[in-house]
Amino acid sequence: MEDSAGLTNFVWDKGGLNLLAEKDSSGNVTAEYIHGYSPVTGIGSLVAAKKTAGETTYYQYPQYDHRGTVVGLTDKTGAVIASYEYNAFGEVISADESAEVQAAGNRFRYQSNWMVLGDSGDRFYLTPTRVYDTATARFLSRDHLRLNGRYRYARQNPMRYVDANGFDEQSIGIKDIYEFYEKIKPALEDISGVEFPKPPAESNVTADWGQLFNDWFFEKGLENREY
Repeated sequence: MEDSAGLTNFVWDKGGLNLLAEKDSSGNVTAEYIHGYSPVTGIGSLVAAKKTAGETTYYQYPQYDHRGTVVGLTDKTGAVIASYEYNAFGEVISADESAEVQAAGNRFRYQSNWMVLGDSGDRFYLTPTRVYDTATARFLSRDHLRLNGRYRYARQNPMRYVDANGFDEQSIGIKDIYEFYEKIKPALEDISGVEFPKPPAESNVTADWGQLFNDWFFEKGLENREY
């Protein structure tokens, strides 16, 4: 791939979902990636990244949310060196990166195995098969297999589905998350003295519910309680 930063060659695993290394136009290795287990192959599997910028070597360790999106980075000392916030479809709400992250770069954010196209200002992501536009929540080209809609992403429900390769949505177990919440809800209410909202039925889950609950939680001043 070539952008304003120059030409980069990628080395992938045999499945084409996990990036193993990056090389510059001269063949020098500029980044190496270590992957581990993840429930959905390719998403949330990145454990560590070793990057070289000039004469300096940087180490990055990603932190994920429940759907495998990178919400932060730490360095080898455990210090937070980057934090990210997105809307449900991946559009960046805020991004705070240290000088070392800006120097070394970070290609992986939303859904973790999709690469940010740097020249797009964080708007476009390169998937293994297509380019995704976070502003419109649609792919720029049609699904050639026509599996789940020609342009749409995650069946328009990114709280429940992810898409590792750009044309095959997979469930991330929202039902299990809501069942867990239902189980701990009585204990939370008992401790806090506040009635917690009931989650919608699984069939009515929308991408907005998590944000609505988050807003309610902070409005009640519950973020500093000990549970």
